Amino acid sequence: MKSKIDHFMPLYKAGDYEKALPVIIQGIEDIEKLNEQNLNGLNDDLIYYKTRFEVYALLSTNELGQYKESLEIADSALKFDRWAPRKEYYKNRISALKGQALLGLGRFDEAEPILVEEFDQLIKGEYPIYAIPIAKSLIELYKKTDQPEKQKAWEAKAKY
Repeated sequence: MKSKIDHFMPLYKAGDYEKALPVIIQGIEDIEKLNEQNLNGLNDDLIYYKTRFEVYALLSTNELGQYKESLEIADSALKFDRWAPRKEYYKNRISALKGQALLGLGRFDEAEPILVEEFDQLIKGEYPIYAIPIAKSLIELYKKTDQPEKQKAWEAKAKY
């Protein structure tokens, strides 16, 4: 699995999401096949890789504007019954990316509570820097829904 990460990561970092995404999706599918074949389930290393692939799949599909696909990946990832180490962090990231996909689909009423909740969780967690894109998504949401007071409040939070 590490070889797949080594393959897609340079593509992802270069912003070539169209080339990175198939490699990422193949990584998820390979791990799911291993899960089906192994009666004991996935070991912690494979769970970690599966979770990382899912996060990068969500980031890539959102960047490409493929919000329906992103929503499907998020829903599938959130149904998974085991998580990598740092499970709360990953659950928060995946939920936040789901909220951003809902925003991209114009489903503002569904996106807002998810984004607010995940911002609150991530800002006080191990990696508060990941809360900043969520604040920016909320600024976008409030701009699109003509709520200037809320937009200004989130602009202040986005300057973290």
